[in-house]
Amino acid sequence: MGRGRMNSLGKRLQHFRLERGWSKRALAKKLGVSIPSIIRWEEEIAIPNDY
Repeated sequence: MGRGRMNSLGKRLQHFRLERGWSKRALAKKLGVSIPSIIRWEEEIAIPNDY
């Protein structure tokens, strides 16, 4: 996976979350993932796995 896609994903995810006024905790709960996962995705340390 290219770094460019990961960069845009993290920024888009953060923008999506903030636009809705959601906390990281709220988004994690809605997605069924951990808060650290949201943090890693937004900080572009990791990308979500395919299910």
